[in-house]
Amino acid sequence: MSRRAAALVVGATVALAIVALIWWSTAGRRTTDTPAGDEPAPASDVETTGAELYFPNTAGWLGSESRELPVVQYAEDRAAQVASALLAGPTEPGHLAPFGEGVELASLHLSDDGVVYIDLAAAQLAAPPVSGSRGELLVVYSFVNSILANVPEAWGVVLMWNGNQRPTFAGHVDTTRPLPVERQWLASR
Repeated sequence: MSRRAAALVVGATVALAIVALIWWSTAGRRTTDTPAGDEPAPASDVETTGAELYFPNTAGWLGSESRELPVVQYAEDRAAQVASALLAGPTEPGHLAPFGEGVELASLHLSDDGVVYIDLAAAQLAAPPVSGSRGELLVVYSFVNSILANVPEAWGVVLMWNGNQRPTFAGHVDTTRPLPVERQWLASR
């Protein structure tokens, strides 16, 4: 390589290094004139819509609880909002959370044929918590009835645990097929 070509290569490399150094040293810096800590407050006028959630109650039934949830465009997102609200727990006295802490929504999918697949997960639990048959029915239909009451595009719900569809959820409710609404478990039918 000639001296001139070598000098051009070295010059180009130095120029690129300077550009990269300038970019790296300014990356992440504020580009607006807003001083740090003076962020504008988030808009509190989020459009909401009513949702009906069903929680197990202390009388052994599913109690209805009205909530306002943000409006979302897609039915699958609406189903995920409802499932997350159930996992967050009730706000009314006498209602119980379907699960204790540590259970989360791992994934949710609404199929083209109207079945919502809900994968619940808990790292510390290989299987859903053990309960009696009535307790299991209330937990399962808390999700089924709440999702189907709020997502008209869906007709059935499949509950999974840690990525697996189980033959029964916790020993009593057949979960090998999509489950439709069951109103017999509602406190006021």
